[in-house]
Amino acid sequence: MERILVLDASESLGFRFSKDYTDKYEIMPLSSEHGLYSLLKSIENLNDDFDFVINNFEISYYNRNTDLFDLNFKMQDIINEKFRSAKKIYISTQMVYSSSGDKKSESDKTEPETYYGRTKLMGEAEAKKDNNYIIFRSGLIYGKCIKNIYTDILVSLRGRTPLKLDNSIRINPTLNRDASMAVEAIIKYSDNDVYNLASPDNMTLYDFGRNIAGALNVDNYNFIKINSSNCYNYDVSSEKIEKTLNFKFSTLNLMNFMTFLR
Repeated sequence: MERILVLDASESLGFRFSKDYTDKYEIMPLSSEHGLYSLLKSIENLNDDFDFVINNFEISYYNRNTDLFDLNFKMQDIINEKFRSAKKIYISTQMVYSSSGDKKSESDKTEPETYYGRTKLMGEAEAKKDNNYIIFRSGLIYGKCIKNIYTDILVSLRGRTPLKLDNSIRINPTLNRDASMAVEAIIKYSDNDVYNLASPDNMTLYDFGRNIAGALNVDNYNFIKINSSNCYNYDVSSEKIEKTLNFKFSTLNLMNFMTFLR
């Protein structure tokens, strides 16, 4: 049975992958829910006997701590040094592209306009230093997990508590069940390649929250709309991976809402 290290397994994609494939692979899930120092210590104590390492380490783009952003690429450097035998799977972001009204494909030039996007692109460069890698440029991955902005939105809706949501960056919300399946299907059969991993939906985080509120029939949500002076559109096309897998990403709508709650 192949061994897979999943980092971070409390975040949406890592959580779902560890849950979906626990019977198919020997999965070692590492979580950051107890802090980054604890996570790094756990990595240090592992042996180099994994077939795959999925670097799902994520700092949200709306975070303002640049020291944490720097770990977006430093973590991949740590993984490269520690796990020389494994195939490296790096979960990047659609925000490595430049903003435009067109859907971006994997061949489009990467010109990140945010510090978050730049550190993710630096992480991609680290992953490519290894001779066995796959890079996924993901949208906002949502679904049942321990922590991410989706769970924050649910907590806000249930408690009617205030939550700040960005309304200046358009991204592709992507169901973690879809992302988990696509990653598992690709990593064993593709080498040294890049794939967009995103649904066809395109919206701001604020609009995403409103969609969730509508699906839950919550009218009096307490979202605080955050606008910046710059508006960016990072809409991407996942045609490459969909054609490879003969598969379509789910869209965010009322009919499939109960499915992605599970």
